[in-house]
Amino acid sequence: MLVIWLSSASDQIFFTFLRGGIPSYKEKEIPDLEKQLRTATINIIVSVVADDGYHEQTLNSTIPFAPIALANNAHLSIRNEAGTYVQRLEPGYNEVLTDYWIPFKWLSTGTWTLEIVARLGNGDCLFAFTLTQRLEGAW
Repeated sequence: MLVIWLSSASDQIFFTFLRGGIPSYKEKEIPDLEKQLRTATINIIVSVVADDGYHEQTLNSTIPFAPIALANNAHLSIRNEAGTYVQRLEPGYNEVLTDYWIPFKWLSTGTWTLEIVARLGNGDCLFAFTLTQRLEGAW
């Protein structure tokens, strides 16, 4: 099960909350599952189509799927089934939480798209999603 909750506007903090797990029957099909989870990655792509038609990909980065402060105003955290904050995904259910502050004065007004692809260490897709939202900024 994957649950996404997004609240977003410029000059506010947005949050995403994802909960999910690999079904037990599928876990048996993944050799060395714990290693694959420890070496998982997440690809983050952010792009905008501004009101004037200008298009820009502002971020395209693949990072280890682990807790990280991406900036002073952007964080990713992982919790296990028990709700304990952990350093890597674990077998069973996990929760992924992110928060990010979007400063109004640096934001281009337009349609923003966030694309996320999470992969196990062996390259298998763990989950993927795209969020699109119009944001108003000073630019």
